[in-house]
Amino acid sequence: MERRNELVDGTIEAIRVRGRFLSMDEIAAEIGVSKTVLYRYFVDKNDLTTAVMMRFAQTTLIPNMAAALSSNLDGYDLTREVIRVYVETVASEPEPYRFVMANSSASKSKVIADSERIIARMIAVMLRRRMQEVGMDTGGVEPWAYLIVGGVQLATHSWMSAHG
Repeated sequence: MERRNELVDGTIEAIRVRGRFLSMDEIAAEIGVSKTVLYRYFVDKNDLTTAVMMRFAQTTLIPNMAAALSSNLDGYDLTREVIRVYVETVASEPEPYRFVMANSSASKSKVIADSERIIARMIAVMLRRRMQEVGMDTGGVEPWAYLIVGGVQLATHSWMSAHG
């Protein structure tokens, strides 16, 4: 597993340097391994793309979102902060984001859905806690959390697509 993570990290760095339109040959050359080594750890480019998305979500996106959600801001400022952190995270890493979006697969879609679900659950927990503190009804918190995540993700994707 450690070697696989090294290859994924190398791939992310290669994408940062060379851009999103890398072939498996170019990725292998950039990280200094043979294509055979990549195929020993990844079934195909979709498998590598999925691993890149998972790694980016685990090491960058989710920790950044968790930090934003744990801040002690009021509802409006906290919402602005969560949106700002998501947009800045994606905007500061445009090539890995575009690489993942350009290489479509069912497994990649699952990884994106899983990361969105994790973030929506974090938002729902925060919303529920804050609503309970002021005596509000917490029914419907989950759909609102998903609405926030989906709206921000779609708006950011549209913006990234128009500027890329």
